[in-house]
Amino acid sequence: MLHVHGNRVVAENDPALPGASAELPSTPPSSCTRPARAPVGRPAALASSVPAVLRSDRAKHALSAKEYSSYKGIYDKAVSTARRLSGTRRANLQDVIFALDRIARNGSLTVSRMHALFFQLDHNTQFWPSKPLPRIPPPTPSPCRYFAKKGGFVTPVRYVFDDSPLIFEYYPGNGLQLQALANWGKVNALAGACLGVYGPNVPCQPDQLKQYVDAMVAIGANRGGFTTWEYWFPFGGGSPPWTSGLTQGTAITALVRSSQVLKDPSYLKIAESAVKAFTTPAPLGVMTHAFGGNWYAEYSFAPGTYILNGFLQALNGIWDLYTATKSKHVRAIFTRGSRAAKHALHHYDTGAWSLYTLGGQEDDLNYHRLVRDFLKGLCDRTHDRVYCTYSTRFTNYLHQHEKLRYVGPRSARRGRGVPLSFRLSKISCVTVKVRHGSSTVFSSRVLEPYGTHSFTWVPRSAGTYTVEFTAYDYLNHLTVEKSTLTVKR
Repeated sequence: MLHVHGNRVVAENDPALPGASAELPSTPPSSCTRPARAPVGRPAALASSVPAVLRSDRAKHALSAKEYSSYKGIYDKAVSTARRLSGTRRANLQDVIFALDRIARNGSLTVSRMHALFFQLDHNTQFWPSKPLPRIPPPTPSPCRYFAKKGGFVTPVRYVFDDSPLIFEYYPGNGLQLQALANWGKVNALAGACLGVYGPNVPCQPDQLKQYVDAMVAIGANRGGFTTWEYWFPFGGGSPPWTSGLTQGTAITALVRSSQVLKDPSYLKIAESAVKAFTTPAPLGVMTHAFGGNWYAEYSFAPGTYILNGFLQALNGIWDLYTATKSKHVRAIFTRGSRAAKHALHHYDTGAWSLYTLGGQEDDLNYHRLVRDFLKGLCDRTHDRVYCTYSTRFTNYLHQHEKLRYVGPRSARRGRGVPLSFRLSKISCVTVKVRHGSSTVFSSRVLEPYGTHSFTWVPRSAGTYTVEFTAYDYLNHLTVEKSTLTVKR
Protein backbone atom coordinates (compact mmCIF):
# COMPACT_ATOMS: atom_id res chain seq x y z
CA MET A 1 0.00 0.00 0.00
CA LEU A 2 1.22 3.49 -0.84
CA HIS A 3 0.43 6.23 1.67
CA VAL A 4 0.24 9.80 0.39
CA HIS A 5 1.72 12.19 2.97
CA GLY A 6 1.57 15.80 1.83
CA ASN A 7 3.89 15.94 -1.15
CA ARG A 8 5.28 12.45 -0.56
CA VAL A 9 4.12 8.97 -1.46
CA VAL A 10 5.41 6.38 1.00
CA ALA A 11 5.20 2.62 0.50
CA GLU A 12 4.09 0.69 3.56
CA ASN A 13 3.11 -2.91 4.12
CA ASP A 14 -0.57 -3.72 4.41
CA PRO A 15 -1.71 -4.52 7.96
CA ALA A 16 -1.32 -8.22 8.63
CA LEU A 17 -5.02 -8.83 9.11
CA PRO A 18 -6.47 -12.10 7.88
CA GLY A 19 -9.32 -11.49 5.47
CA ALA A 20 -8.12 -7.99 4.56
CA SER A 21 -8.37 -6.55 1.09
CA ALA A 22 -5.36 -8.42 -0.27
CA GLU A 23 -7.45 -11.60 -0.12
CA LEU A 24 -10.32 -10.00 -2.01
CA PRO A 25 -9.24 -9.37 -5.58
CA SER A 26 -10.72 -6.37 -7.26
CA THR A 27 -10.59 -7.62 -10.82
CA PRO A 28 -11.17 -10.92 -12.59
CA PRO A 29 -8.38 -12.74 -14.40
CA SER A 30 -6.88 -10.55 -17.11
CA SER A 31 -8.10 -12.73 -19.94
CA CYS A 32 -11.71 -12.49 -18.76
CA THR A 33 -12.37 -8.80 -18.36
CA ARG A 34 -10.22 -5.72 -18.63
CA PRO A 35 -10.95 -2.15 -17.61
CA ALA A 36 -12.21 -0.21 -20.60
CA ARG A 37 -10.45 3.04 -21.39
CA ALA A 38 -12.54 6.18 -21.65
CA PRO A 39 -12.98 7.54 -25.18
CA VAL A 40 -10.20 9.81 -26.39
CA GLY A 41 -12.50 12.46 -27.84
CA ARG A 42 -14.42 14.53 -25.29
CA PRO A 43 -17.29 16.68 -26.55
CA ALA A 44 -16.83 20.27 -25.44
CA ALA A 45 -20.47 20.46 -24.34
CA LEU A 46 -19.78 18.05 -21.51
CA ALA A 47 -17.80 20.71 -19.65
CA SER A 48 -20.98 22.40 -18.43
CA SER A 49 -22.91 19.31 -17.38
CA VAL A 50 -21.68 18.96 -13.80
CA PRO A 51 -22.05 22.66 -12.93
CA ALA A 52 -25.56 22.58 -14.43
CA VAL A 53 -26.58 19.69 -12.18
CA LEU A 54 -25.12 21.43 -9.15
CA ARG A 55 -26.96 24.68 -9.94
CA SER A 56 -30.22 22.81 -10.41
CA ASP A 57 -29.91 20.94 -7.11
CA ARG A 58 -28.98 24.14 -5.29
CA ALA A 59 -32.02 25.91 -6.76
CA LYS A 60 -34.23 23.05 -5.52
CA HIS A 61 -32.57 23.26 -2.07
CA ALA A 62 -31.37 19.68 -2.46
CA LEU A 63 -27.87 21.03 -1.76
CA SER A 64 -26.93 23.50 0.97
CA ALA A 65 -24.95 26.59 0.04
CA LYS A 66 -21.88 25.04 1.68
CA GLU A 67 -22.22 21.78 -0.27
CA TYR A 68 -22.76 23.60 -3.55
CA SER A 69 -19.72 25.81 -3.02
CA SER A 70 -17.54 22.86 -2.03
CA TYR A 71 -18.53 20.61 -4.94
CA LYS A 72 -18.30 23.38 -7.53
CA GLY A 73 -14.91 24.42 -6.17
CA ILE A 74 -13.59 20.84 -6.40
CA TYR A 75 -14.83 20.51 -9.97
CA ASP A 76 -13.47 23.87 -11.13
CA LYS A 77 -10.09 23.17 -9.57
CA ALA A 78 -9.91 19.76 -11.24
CA VAL A 79 -10.69 21.21 -14.67
CA SER A 80 -8.15 24.03 -14.34
CA THR A 81 -5.50 21.62 -12.98
CA ALA A 82 -5.99 19.18 -15.86
CA ARG A 83 -5.42 21.97 -18.38
CA ARG A 84 -1.97 22.61 -16.93
CA LEU A 85 -0.90 18.96 -17.06
CA SER A 86 0.29 16.81 -19.93
CA GLY A 87 0.83 13.18 -20.84
CA THR A 88 -0.17 10.45 -18.39
CA ARG A 89 -0.97 12.93 -15.62
CA ARG A 90 -3.39 14.92 -17.75
CA ALA A 91 -4.98 11.82 -19.31
CA ASN A 92 -5.79 10.20 -15.96
CA LEU A 93 -7.18 13.34 -14.32
CA GLN A 94 -9.19 14.19 -17.44
CA ASP A 95 -10.69 10.72 -17.51
CA VAL A 96 -11.88 11.06 -13.90
CA ILE A 97 -13.47 14.40 -14.84
CA PHE A 98 -14.95 12.91 -18.00
CA ALA A 99 -16.48 9.96 -16.12
CA LEU A 100 -18.12 12.42 -13.71
CA ASP A 101 -19.43 14.42 -16.68
CA ARG A 102 -20.90 11.29 -18.23
CA ILE A 103 -22.61 10.38 -14.96
CA ALA A 104 -24.10 13.87 -14.85
CA ARG A 105 -25.16 13.74 -18.51
CA ASN A 106 -27.00 10.44 -18.12
CA GLY A 107 -28.94 11.76 -15.13
CA SER A 108 -27.12 9.70 -12.51
CA LEU A 109 -25.39 12.50 -10.59
CA THR A 110 -27.78 12.33 -7.67
CA VAL A 111 -27.17 14.07 -4.37
CA SER A 112 -26.51 10.75 -2.61
CA ARG A 113 -23.64 10.05 -5.01
CA MET A 114 -22.02 13.46 -4.81
CA HIS A 115 -20.01 12.99 -1.62
CA ALA A 116 -18.16 9.96 -3.01
CA LEU A 117 -17.70 11.35 -6.50
CA PHE A 118 -16.33 14.74 -5.47
CA PHE A 119 -14.22 13.16 -2.73
CA GLN A 120 -12.67 10.96 -5.42
CA LEU A 121 -12.20 13.87 -7.84
CA ASP A 122 -10.58 16.03 -5.15
CA HIS A 123 -8.00 13.36 -4.32
CA ASN A 124 -7.18 12.81 -7.99
CA THR A 125 -6.61 16.55 -8.30
CA GLN A 126 -4.24 16.38 -5.35
CA PHE A 127 -2.37 13.40 -6.75
CA TRP A 128 -1.77 13.86 -10.45
CA PRO A 129 0.10 17.21 -10.60
CA SER A 130 3.14 16.18 -8.54
CA LYS A 131 3.06 12.68 -7.02
CA PRO A 132 5.26 9.90 -8.50
CA LEU A 133 3.50 8.15 -11.34
CA PRO A 134 2.06 4.72 -10.46
CA ARG A 135 4.09 1.74 -11.58
CA ILE A 136 2.18 -1.44 -12.34
CA PRO A 137 4.12 -4.50 -11.14
CA PRO A 138 4.27 -7.51 -13.47
CA PRO A 139 1.85 -10.40 -12.96
CA THR A 140 2.82 -13.08 -10.49
CA PRO A 141 4.20 -16.08 -12.39
CA SER A 142 1.75 -18.51 -13.91
CA PRO A 143 2.68 -22.20 -14.19
CA CYS A 144 4.70 -21.22 -17.25
CA ARG A 145 6.88 -18.33 -16.12
CA TYR A 146 7.39 -17.22 -19.70
CA PHE A 147 3.65 -17.17 -20.32
CA ALA A 148 2.87 -14.98 -17.32
CA LYS A 149 0.84 -12.55 -19.42
CA LYS A 150 -1.72 -15.30 -20.02
CA GLY A 151 -2.40 -15.82 -16.34
CA GLY A 152 -1.47 -14.78 -12.84
CA PHE A 153 -2.85 -12.12 -10.53
CA VAL A 154 -1.59 -8.58 -11.07
CA THR A 155 -0.83 -6.92 -7.73
CA PRO A 156 -3.02 -3.80 -7.52
CA VAL A 157 -1.47 -0.36 -6.98
CA ARG A 158 -3.35 1.26 -4.11
CA TYR A 159 -3.09 4.55 -2.22
CA VAL A 160 -4.28 5.94 1.10
CA PHE A 161 -4.26 9.69 1.76
CA ASP A 162 -3.62 11.47 5.05
CA ASP A 163 -7.18 12.74 5.49
CA SER A 164 -9.02 9.40 5.22
CA PRO A 165 -8.48 5.65 5.72
CA LEU A 166 -10.14 4.89 2.37
CA ILE A 167 -8.22 2.95 -0.26
CA PHE A 168 -7.90 4.24 -3.82
CA GLU A 169 -6.77 1.94 -6.61
CA TYR A 170 -5.03 2.99 -9.80
CA TYR A 171 -6.74 1.86 -13.00
CA PRO A 172 -4.61 2.97 -15.96
CA GLY A 173 -6.53 5.48 -18.03
CA ASN A 174 -9.16 5.93 -15.31
CA GLY A 175 -7.09 7.55 -12.56
CA LEU A 176 -7.41 6.70 -8.89
CA GLN A 177 -10.72 5.09 -8.04
CA LEU A 178 -12.30 4.41 -4.67
CA GLN A 179 -12.02 0.63 -4.35
CA ALA A 180 -15.19 -0.36 -2.54
CA LEU A 181 -14.34 -4.06 -2.31
CA ALA A 182 -10.87 -3.47 -0.91
CA ASN A 183 -12.25 -1.00 1.61
CA TRP A 184 -15.04 -3.24 2.83
CA GLY A 185 -12.56 -6.10 2.99
CA LYS A 186 -10.47 -4.02 5.38
CA VAL A 187 -13.49 -3.06 7.51
CA ASN A 188 -14.51 -6.71 7.58
CA ALA A 189 -11.06 -7.73 8.78
CA LEU A 190 -10.95 -5.05 11.50
CA ALA A 191 -14.37 -6.08 12.81
CA GLY A 192 -13.50 -9.77 12.57
CA ALA A 193 -10.39 -9.21 14.66
CA CYS A 194 -12.52 -7.70 17.42
CA LEU A 195 -14.85 -10.70 17.27
CA GLY A 196 -11.95 -13.11 17.63
CA VAL A 197 -12.41 -14.55 14.16
CA TYR A 198 -8.64 -14.66 13.60
CA GLY A 199 -7.56 -15.76 17.07
CA PRO A 200 -5.97 -13.97 20.02
CA ASN A 201 -2.85 -12.81 18.18
CA VAL A 202 -4.73 -10.34 15.94
CA PRO A 203 -5.54 -7.27 18.08
CA CYS A 204 -8.89 -5.49 18.18
CA GLN A 205 -8.73 -1.82 17.13
CA PRO A 206 -12.24 -0.42 17.73
CA ASP A 207 -11.30 3.23 17.15
CA GLN A 208 -9.81 2.40 13.76
CA LEU A 209 -12.85 0.26 12.95
CA LYS A 210 -15.21 3.13 13.86
CA GLN A 211 -13.30 5.60 11.68
CA TYR A 212 -13.22 3.22 8.75
CA VAL A 213 -16.82 2.03 8.79
CA ASP A 214 -18.10 5.61 9.15
CA ALA A 215 -15.99 6.68 6.18
CA MET A 216 -17.50 3.88 4.11
CA VAL A 217 -21.04 4.70 5.20
CA ALA A 218 -20.43 8.29 4.10
CA ILE A 219 -19.61 7.26 0.51
CA GLY A 220 -22.61 4.96 0.15
CA ALA A 221 -25.17 5.87 -2.50
CA ASN A 222 -28.89 5.36 -2.94
CA ARG A 223 -29.39 3.23 -6.05
CA GLY A 224 -32.98 2.40 -6.88
CA GLY A 225 -34.03 2.51 -3.24
CA PHE A 226 -31.18 0.56 -1.67
CA THR A 227 -27.78 1.49 -0.27
CA THR A 228 -24.75 0.42 -2.22
CA TRP A 229 -21.10 1.26 -2.90
CA GLU A 230 -20.68 1.92 -6.59
CA TYR A 231 -17.82 2.05 -9.04
CA TRP A 232 -17.29 5.21 -11.05
CA PHE A 233 -15.36 4.12 -14.13
CA PRO A 234 -16.06 2.05 -17.28
CA PHE A 235 -15.14 -1.59 -16.81
CA GLY A 236 -15.55 -4.69 -18.95
CA GLY A 237 -18.18 -3.06 -21.16
CA GLY A 238 -20.14 -1.55 -18.27
CA SER A 239 -20.65 2.19 -17.84
CA PRO A 240 -20.61 3.92 -14.46
CA PRO A 241 -22.19 3.94 -12.04
CA TRP A 242 -22.32 0.18 -11.57
CA THR A 243 -22.31 -2.03 -8.51
CA SER A 244 -21.27 -5.53 -7.51
CA GLY A 245 -22.87 -8.41 -5.65
CA LEU A 246 -19.41 -9.40 -4.38
CA THR A 247 -18.85 -5.97 -2.86
CA GLN A 248 -22.41 -5.85 -1.52
CA GLY A 249 -22.04 -9.17 0.29
CA THR A 250 -18.70 -8.14 1.79
CA ALA A 251 -20.20 -4.81 2.89
CA ILE A 252 -23.14 -6.50 4.61
CA THR A 253 -20.88 -8.83 6.59
CA ALA A 254 -18.68 -5.87 7.58
CA LEU A 255 -21.69 -3.81 8.67
CA VAL A 256 -23.17 -6.66 10.70
CA ARG A 257 -19.85 -7.25 12.44
CA SER A 258 -19.32 -3.53 13.04
CA SER A 259 -22.77 -3.28 14.60
CA GLN A 260 -21.88 -6.10 16.98
CA VAL A 261 -18.45 -4.76 17.91
CA LEU A 262 -19.40 -1.09 18.25
CA LYS A 263 -22.86 -1.76 19.73
CA ASP A 264 -24.39 0.51 17.11
CA PRO A 265 -27.64 -0.71 15.51
CA SER A 266 -27.46 1.97 12.80
CA TYR A 267 -24.97 -0.15 10.88
CA LEU A 268 -27.44 -3.02 10.88
CA LYS A 269 -30.07 -0.71 9.40
CA ILE A 270 -27.70 0.17 6.57
CA ALA A 271 -27.08 -3.54 5.96
CA GLU A 272 -30.85 -4.09 5.79
CA SER A 273 -31.02 -1.42 3.10
CA ALA A 274 -28.03 -2.90 1.26
CA VAL A 275 -29.60 -6.38 1.05
CA LYS A 276 -32.30 -4.99 -1.25
CA ALA A 277 -29.73 -5.13 -4.06
CA PHE A 278 -30.40 -8.87 -4.07
CA THR A 279 -34.12 -8.42 -4.67
CA THR A 280 -33.69 -5.74 -7.35
CA PRO A 281 -33.23 -7.08 -10.89
CA ALA A 282 -30.02 -6.24 -12.71
CA PRO A 283 -28.75 -3.89 -14.03
CA LEU A 284 -30.20 -1.66 -11.32
CA GLY A 285 -29.63 -4.34 -8.71
CA VAL A 286 -27.73 -7.62 -9.03
CA MET A 287 -30.53 -10.18 -9.03
CA THR A 288 -31.20 -12.50 -11.97
CA HIS A 289 -32.79 -15.93 -12.35
CA ALA A 290 -30.67 -19.02 -13.02
CA PHE A 291 -30.22 -22.66 -11.93
CA GLY A 292 -33.72 -22.88 -10.47
CA GLY A 293 -33.27 -19.96 -8.11
CA ASN A 294 -31.84 -16.44 -7.93
CA TRP A 295 -28.30 -15.63 -8.97
CA TYR A 296 -26.62 -12.52 -7.55
CA ALA A 297 -24.33 -11.05 -10.20
CA GLU A 298 -20.79 -9.94 -9.50
CA TYR A 299 -21.28 -7.07 -11.96
CA SER A 300 -24.67 -5.36 -12.18
CA PHE A 301 -24.11 -4.61 -15.88
CA ALA A 302 -23.39 -8.28 -16.71
CA PRO A 303 -26.11 -10.43 -15.12
CA GLY A 304 -25.54 -13.16 -17.72
CA THR A 305 -21.91 -13.63 -16.66
CA TYR A 306 -22.13 -16.22 -13.91
CA ILE A 307 -19.02 -15.66 -11.78
CA LEU A 308 -18.94 -18.11 -8.90
CA ASN A 309 -16.75 -16.40 -6.29
CA GLY A 310 -18.79 -13.19 -6.12
CA PHE A 311 -22.05 -15.10 -5.87
CA LEU A 312 -20.83 -17.22 -2.96
CA GLN A 313 -19.59 -14.17 -1.06
CA ALA A 314 -22.97 -12.50 -1.59
CA LEU A 315 -24.60 -15.51 0.06
CA ASN A 316 -22.21 -15.27 3.01
CA GLY A 317 -23.22 -11.65 3.58
CA ILE A 318 -26.93 -12.38 3.28
CA TRP A 319 -26.64 -15.23 5.79
CA ASP A 320 -24.80 -12.99 8.26
CA LEU A 321 -27.61 -10.44 8.07
CA TYR A 322 -30.20 -13.17 8.59
CA THR A 323 -28.32 -14.46 11.64
CA ALA A 324 -28.24 -10.95 13.12
CA THR A 325 -31.87 -10.04 12.39
CA LYS A 326 -33.72 -13.40 12.13
CA SER A 327 -35.69 -11.77 9.32
CA LYS A 328 -37.81 -14.20 7.32
CA HIS A 329 -37.47 -11.89 4.33
CA VAL A 330 -33.66 -12.02 4.46
CA ARG A 331 -33.78 -15.80 4.95
CA ALA A 332 -35.90 -16.07 1.81
CA ILE A 333 -33.31 -14.05 -0.16
CA PHE A 334 -30.65 -16.48 1.01
CA THR A 335 -32.75 -19.55 0.27
CA ARG A 336 -33.48 -18.50 -3.31
CA GLY A 337 -29.80 -17.80 -3.90
CA SER A 338 -28.62 -20.95 -2.15
CA ARG A 339 -30.91 -23.07 -4.31
CA ALA A 340 -29.20 -21.69 -7.43
CA ALA A 341 -25.72 -22.09 -5.94
CA LYS A 342 -26.18 -25.73 -5.00
CA HIS A 343 -27.60 -26.56 -8.43
CA ALA A 344 -24.71 -24.74 -10.12
CA LEU A 345 -21.65 -25.92 -8.22
CA HIS A 346 -21.00 -29.08 -10.20
CA HIS A 347 -20.80 -26.98 -13.38
CA TYR A 348 -17.76 -25.19 -11.90
CA ASP A 349 -15.97 -28.37 -10.82
CA THR A 350 -13.63 -29.81 -13.45
CA GLY A 351 -12.76 -32.80 -11.28
CA ALA A 352 -9.35 -31.31 -10.58
CA TRP A 353 -9.89 -27.52 -10.28
CA SER A 354 -12.54 -24.78 -10.32
CA LEU A 355 -13.87 -22.58 -13.13
CA TYR A 356 -14.10 -18.78 -12.87
CA THR A 357 -17.24 -18.41 -14.96
CA LEU A 358 -19.83 -20.84 -16.22
CA GLY A 359 -18.32 -22.65 -19.19
CA GLY A 360 -15.26 -20.39 -19.01
CA GLN A 361 -11.63 -20.61 -18.06
CA GLU A 362 -10.18 -22.18 -14.95
CA ASP A 363 -9.50 -20.05 -11.90
CA ASP A 364 -5.95 -18.98 -11.27
CA LEU A 365 -4.51 -20.00 -7.91
CA ASN A 366 -5.72 -16.86 -6.14
CA TYR A 367 -9.30 -17.26 -7.33
CA HIS A 368 -9.41 -21.01 -6.67
CA ARG A 369 -8.41 -20.37 -3.07
CA LEU A 370 -10.96 -17.57 -2.85
CA VAL A 371 -13.79 -19.80 -4.04
CA ARG A 372 -12.68 -22.47 -1.58
CA ASP A 373 -12.66 -19.90 1.26
CA PHE A 374 -16.14 -18.61 0.39
CA LEU A 375 -17.43 -22.19 0.29
CA LYS A 376 -15.84 -22.86 3.65
CA GLY A 377 -17.55 -19.72 4.95
CA LEU A 378 -20.92 -21.07 3.83
CA CYS A 379 -20.11 -24.48 5.30
CA ASP A 380 -19.16 -22.99 8.67
CA ARG A 381 -22.25 -20.75 8.71
CA THR A 382 -24.95 -23.10 7.47
CA HIS A 383 -23.45 -26.59 8.01
CA ASP A 384 -24.99 -27.48 4.67
CA ARG A 385 -23.52 -30.72 3.34
CA VAL A 386 -23.22 -29.43 -0.23
CA TYR A 387 -21.07 -26.44 0.71
CA CYS A 388 -18.95 -28.51 3.07
CA THR A 389 -18.38 -31.17 0.42
CA TYR A 390 -17.27 -28.69 -2.22
CA SER A 391 -15.09 -26.80 0.24
CA THR A 392 -13.26 -30.03 1.05
CA ARG A 393 -13.09 -31.06 -2.59
CA PHE A 394 -11.63 -27.73 -3.74
CA THR A 395 -9.14 -27.85 -0.87
CA ASN A 396 -8.04 -31.32 -1.95
CA TYR A 397 -7.41 -30.05 -5.47
CA LEU A 398 -4.69 -27.80 -4.05
CA HIS A 399 -2.75 -30.88 -2.96
CA GLN A 400 -3.39 -33.19 -5.90
CA HIS A 401 -0.89 -33.40 -8.75
CA GLU A 402 -2.12 -32.68 -12.23
CA LYS A 403 -2.72 -35.78 -14.35
CA LEU A 404 -1.24 -35.95 -17.84
CA ARG A 405 -1.67 -38.85 -20.25
CA TYR A 406 -0.25 -39.24 -23.73
CA VAL A 407 -3.08 -40.22 -26.06
CA GLY A 408 -1.10 -40.90 -29.21
CA PRO A 409 -0.28 -41.60 -31.85
CA ARG A 410 2.24 -44.42 -31.44
CA SER A 411 3.49 -44.23 -35.01
CA ALA A 412 4.07 -41.60 -37.66
CA ARG A 413 5.48 -41.08 -41.14
CA ARG A 414 8.70 -39.28 -41.91
CA GLY A 415 8.16 -35.77 -43.27
CA ARG A 416 4.55 -35.59 -42.16
CA GLY A 417 3.32 -33.51 -39.25
CA VAL A 418 2.25 -35.61 -36.30
CA PRO A 419 0.08 -34.33 -33.39
CA LEU A 420 1.63 -35.32 -30.08
CA SER A 421 -1.65 -35.34 -28.17
CA PHE A 422 -2.10 -35.38 -24.41
CA ARG A 423 -4.95 -35.13 -21.93
CA LEU A 424 -4.52 -32.79 -18.94
CA SER A 425 -6.56 -32.67 -15.74
CA LYS A 426 -5.92 -29.03 -14.71
CA ILE A 427 -4.31 -25.89 -16.04
CA SER A 428 -0.55 -26.44 -16.21
CA CYS A 429 2.64 -25.54 -17.99
CA VAL A 430 3.41 -28.47 -20.29
CA THR A 431 6.78 -29.12 -21.90
CA VAL A 432 7.37 -31.79 -24.53
CA LYS A 433 10.74 -33.20 -25.59
CA VAL A 434 11.23 -35.72 -28.38
CA ARG A 435 14.51 -37.61 -28.16
CA HIS A 436 16.30 -39.89 -30.57
CA GLY A 437 18.94 -41.67 -28.55
CA SER A 438 20.69 -38.99 -26.51
CA SER A 439 19.73 -36.15 -28.88
CA THR A 440 16.70 -33.89 -28.40
CA VAL A 441 15.17 -33.36 -31.85
CA PHE A 442 12.09 -31.36 -30.81
CA SER A 443 10.95 -29.42 -27.75
CA SER A 444 8.20 -26.95 -27.00
CA ARG A 445 6.34 -25.49 -24.03
CA VAL A 446 2.88 -24.02 -23.56
CA LEU A 447 0.38 -23.11 -20.84
CA GLU A 448 -2.79 -25.15 -21.36
CA PRO A 449 -6.11 -25.53 -19.55
CA TYR A 450 -7.65 -28.86 -18.69
CA GLY A 451 -8.68 -30.99 -21.65
CA THR A 452 -7.00 -32.55 -24.67
CA HIS A 453 -4.25 -30.68 -26.53
CA SER A 454 -1.35 -31.43 -28.84
CA PHE A 455 2.04 -30.31 -30.06
CA THR A 456 2.78 -30.71 -33.78
CA TRP A 457 6.11 -32.22 -34.79
CA VAL A 458 7.46 -33.10 -38.23
CA PRO A 459 9.92 -36.04 -37.97
CA ARG A 460 12.84 -35.86 -40.38
CA SER A 461 14.04 -39.43 -40.21
CA ALA A 462 12.73 -42.89 -39.40
CA GLY A 463 13.43 -44.60 -36.10
CA THR A 464 12.17 -45.04 -32.56
CA TYR A 465 11.75 -41.87 -30.50
CA THR A 466 11.06 -41.16 -26.84
CA VAL A 467 8.32 -38.60 -26.20
CA GLU A 468 8.49 -37.01 -22.73
CA PHE A 469 5.91 -34.62 -21.29
CA THR A 470 6.54 -32.57 -18.15
CA ALA A 471 3.72 -30.66 -16.46
CA TYR A 472 3.73 -28.10 -13.62
CA ASP A 473 0.53 -26.74 -12.09
CA TYR A 474 0.05 -23.49 -10.11
CA LEU A 475 1.52 -25.09 -7.01
CA ASN A 476 4.56 -26.46 -8.90
CA HIS A 477 3.45 -30.05 -8.65
CA LEU A 478 5.46 -32.05 -11.17
CA THR A 479 4.11 -34.79 -13.44
CA VAL A 480 6.19 -36.64 -16.04
CA GLU A 481 4.76 -38.88 -18.77
CA LYS A 482 6.90 -40.86 -21.24
CA SER A 483 6.03 -42.88 -24.29
CA THR A 484 7.64 -44.14 -27.50
CA LEU A 485 6.84 -43.21 -31.06
CA THR A 486 7.87 -45.19 -34.12
CA VAL A 487 8.55 -43.15 -37.25
CA LYS A 488 8.28 -45.09 -40.52
CA ARG A 489 9.65 -44.15 -43.89
